[in-house]
Amino acid sequence: MQRGQVGTIVETLSPAVFLVEFADMQGEAYAFLTVTEADLLVLHHQPALKVA
Repeated sequence: MQRGQVGTIVETLSPAVFLVEFADMQGEAYAFLTVTEADLLVLHHQPALKVA
């Protein structure tokens, strides 16, 4: 795994520890990792602008 890969939290194991799933573009999981809150990078997505 490399820093910056996007995953989804699928379970909270304790208040600051999470199980994170990593999947390919077809939705097939290829890794599950235990990640601490300190190691998470929060992503912010904005909706695309409408072109008139």
